[in-house]
Amino acid sequence: MVSNTTAFKVFAISNSIALFTSLSIVIVLVSIIPFKRKPHMRLLSIAHKVMWVAIAFMASVYVTATWVILPHSEGMQWLSVMLIALGCGSLGTIFIGLSVMQVEHWPRKSHPDP
Repeated sequence: MVSNTTAFKVFAISNSIALFTSLSIVIVLVSIIPFKRKPHMRLLSIAHKVMWVAIAFMASVYVTATWVILPHSEGMQWLSVMLIALGCGSLGTIFIGLSVMQVEHWPRKSHPDP
């Protein structure tokens, strides 16, 4: 019954992408220990970017699963909106905070102290 809905299809695709990208990152991070510094940092940088993709898909899995399982009756729509707003707000706050920290770090990275 639920498998015919668009929300379930989005859930299934996002869930698969989130799972396998997360597992891939875990494998990469565990495997880079014996590498030298330069390749290690390059691989770590790539793993960091892929981890953001995994987080984005895990968030979409949560949103679509919440949408599928919660009732859509007149008095219950506020719950879906609140849960989605809470998730987006917390992830958005973390993303903005990390972006500010990254921007503050760029000048120090391009002009190292003597």
